[in-house]
Amino acid sequence: MTAVFEKIFYDVVVDAYAPDKQTAMEGQTVMLNAGAAPEGMVFDRWEVVTGTVTLSDATNANATFAMPQSNVLLQATYKERLYEVVFKNWDNTVLATQYYTLGEEVIAPGTPVRPATNAYTYTFKGWDKEIVPCEGDAEYKATYSIARRTYTVEFRNWDGTVLSTEIYNWNAAVTVPANPTRPANGCEKYTFAGWDQDVATKCAGDAVYTATFTATLNHTEVIDEAVAATCTETGL
Repeated sequence: MTAVFEKIFYDVVVDAYAPDKQTAMEGQTVMLNAGAAPEGMVFDRWEVVTGTVTLSDATNANATFAMPQSNVLLQATYKERLYEVVFKNWDNTVLATQYYTLGEEVIAPGTPVRPATNAYTYTFKGWDKEIVPCEGDAEYKATYSIARRTYTVEFRNWDGTVLSTEIYNWNAAVTVPANPTRPANGCEKYTFAGWDQDVATKCAGDAVYTATFTATLNHTEVIDEAVAATCTETGL
């Protein structure tokens, strides 16, 4: 007499896309498939509704398990998808990375800055496009208005009298005024000797230049063996 064994198959029911098999014998490997998530959602995890099942990874949309000696019912669960919204500065430096669900209000970070250079200053003008409720992954970049920097270059006489004051942009040619004069004081006369520092031919920032003079005697000496030499006005 020959024994006859009947193969017993158990049902695999998945509340999502069909698994790779709808029935399986005990011990057979079943691969799940969560399929496409609803719009704005992303697969979260598998939940075992009935049956004693040990999943390979409950958070894997294509998890596997060994079929138990019973029917199995599993359900795919979903959560709202988060989209990445990045704010960048003018040089692509990341200012903020934020995550939002579809339709959620996007909040811009604080006002960014762009450092001034020797030649220009920058004022934040806004983002390169309108900030709208989240429609998916997005990137916003800071934009700036540009203004030339100006510098004051002043030339002064020996006594602080202003000879000229000019406003220049960075690296603009500097105009030097005519050589100034200094009145004689009776005993001395003065000759312009130049400025107190080298004058930059191109504007390199705010600057003040002061005239310098060399003094020479401005008198005749009356020599008398009995009287010390004295200083008199020229021609006297």
